[in-house]
Order: sequence, then structure tokens, then C-alpha cells
Amino acid sequence: MAMQSDFSTVFFILASAVAFRSCLCSERYVVGGAVWSIPSYPKFYNDWSSSIIFFVGDAILFDFELGFHNVIQVPRLDYKDCVSNNPIKVLDTGPAIVSLMDRGVLYFICNISNYCDLGQKVSITVQKQSTNLSPTPSPSPSPSPSPSSMPSAPPLPRFQPPKTSPVTFGYSNSSEAPVLGTNYIASLGPNHTRNDVSNLHHYQM
Repeated sequence: MAMQSDFSTVFFILASAVAFRSCLCSERYVVGGAVWSIPSYPKFYNDWSSSIIFFVGDAILFDFELGFHNVIQVPRLDYKDCVSNNPIKVLDTGPAIVSLMDRGVLYFICNISNYCDLGQKVSITVQKQSTNLSPTPSPSPSPSPSPSSMPSAPPLPRFQPPKTSPVTFGYSNSSEAPVLGTNYIASLGPNHTRNDVSNLHHYQM
């Protein structure tokens, strides 16, 4: 009895874990977001389904009352013509839950009266859940230019003082020019002439 009790406990824990995992990995959607009935415009249900991405493991719920509406899963051609000549699944009692077990497109209609022609039909596209979701790589920053690659500013021109030639008073170079006494030149005044300086030269010689 003890072993049977332990086995039952382990089985319960495993079943609960599987159910919990299934709840975390799947979603349940109410078809149309409200009661399954004649829509306000013909493309209402397809507009709703195209706004949702359905994955394998999700489920859809048709909420309707018994006797007023039903759900018939049909092939694509029957869906297009609003007929149920080749029904795949018939759901007469609501609310009805359909598990999305395979990838592909599922087609559902209501075959009561002309409800399908009025827009009570929906197609569900089911995708396979991807298990290898790699993160999008972040863009790498552009490398900053190294100091060696940056253009250098041109060197500033060096200041060159103007060249002045020494006053030789008619001599061919400065070495031949006499050294004039500063006191004498000052005594000549601002109006001295070349002859005055020449006389000084003869005087010194």
C-alpha cells in the first residue's frame, strides 16, 4: 500500500508539472474576443485572427449557446463556399475549445441558416514555436580615429626680421667703412653731409 501511495504521489506531481508547463507555454484565445455569433461586418473574424500570431500548443474558444450557433471545421474549399459537405470536426455544444496541435491553416464556419454568408466564419493560421531564438546582436560602435591618422595642422611660418645693410657711405663693403666717432657725428647735427663724414675719415687716417 505504501508503494502504491508513493507512486500515486509521484504521478500527481509529474502531471501537475506538465500541466503547469503547458499553461506557461500556451495561450487560450476567445474567438473574436466575444460571443461567437453573426459579426457586425463580413470580415470581422478574419481581421481578428490576422492580428494574432497563433503557435502550436495554443487553444481557441468558441463561446456560443446550444441550439443558436455551432462550429464546423471544414476544408478550405468548403470554407470558401460556406458549405459543410466534408466536415472535419463538428462542435454543437458551447463553449467549445479547439487545441491547435499542428502547424497550418484551420477553417471554421457556422452552418446554421445563412450565418456563414453573413461572416460567421474564421480561418486560423498556426505557426510552429521556434526554440532557437538568438538575441539580435547590438551594433558595434564605430572606431574612433587614431592620433596618427588625424591630419596635422601645417606649421606656422617663422618670423623673419627684415635684413638691413650697414651704411658704408660709398664703400664696397662694411669692412672698408671707417668707424665714425659718435661724438663727432653728434656735433655735426642733423644736417651733416657726406663730405663732412669723408673729412672725418681723412682726419682719422
